[in-house]
Amino acid sequence: MPIDRDNQWTSNIQFILDYANKQNDNGNPFPVWATCLSFEAILYLSSGRKDNMTVLTEVFGQKGLTDNLTVKSNNSILLKSLNAKEYQEVTTGSGLLWFHHRWSITLDTYRNTPGINQAWRLISTSFTGDGV
Repeated sequence: MPIDRDNQWTSNIQFILDYANKQNDNGNPFPVWATCLSFEAILYLSSGRKDNMTVLTEVFGQKGLTDNLTVKSNNSILLKSLNAKEYQEVTTGSGLLWFHHRWSITLDTYRNTPGINQAWRLISTSFTGDGV
């Protein structure tokens, strides 16, 4: 299993996530940045599910791949902070971002998991070499 709910690393992530949610609920914007496994862990913890394999999907074709992001929301503060050249590099051509993943959260999982899609706003996606 890539993420164990009962270890110190995951407990630390849950603590940070709970703190951020409390701050946001109190009107104090507290963004959370997560990349790779920490992103997967945050979505798994948000899902409310006990079995992480109902949230994570093993993927192939993302080993050392430079890829672009497919923007799903033009209302993202993060994406709006990019200048025109940076935005173009991140979203077109062979991309600017380097991916090396074994696990992912699929769009179907995002759409069909209320704990995830109600807590998080999807701003971009990427696809593996095999189309996942």
